[in-house]
Amino acid sequence: MTNIEPGQIWEVYSTDENRWNRVIVTKIEDGRATLRYEGVLEFLTVDVGDMQSKPEVLRPAANVAP
Repeated sequence: MTNIEPGQIWEVYSTDENRWNRVIVTKIEDGRATLRYEGVLEFLTVDVGDMQSKPEVLRPAANVAP
């Protein structure tokens, strides 16, 4: 299992756009993670368990530039 921490970069799949979007973990609280889309001030909240068990929807970003 992946340790999920604030500051990590993940990707979330958008069925509307048919592509992966990068998000940044901003907060972990009560088993929920708040994610912010990279480059915009739009947030979403997801279950931490889903981040660990649904790779078709949420995955750690593969190519993270420093």
